[in-house]
Amino acid sequence: MDLFKPCPFCGGRKMEVVVDAHGEVNNGYVRCTQCGARGPILSAYYRQDTDGLKTIAVESWNRRTYDV
Repeated sequence: MDLFKPCPFCGGRKMEVVVDAHGEVNNGYVRCTQCGARGPILSAYYRQDTDGLKTIAVESWNRRTYDV
């Protein structure tokens, strides 16, 4: 099984998890490298929790009831 579902907009299969640090808050999301579409932006208030944030971002990206 692939880690990511395909992009719902372009059908692309190459995604990246982006985590941006802003002070004590990390923002994370999944982005399609083909068309630039991204999933919901999620925040974690502890900068050391980037692995957990990445996991939640992937789960959020994959939480769709349809496939392309």
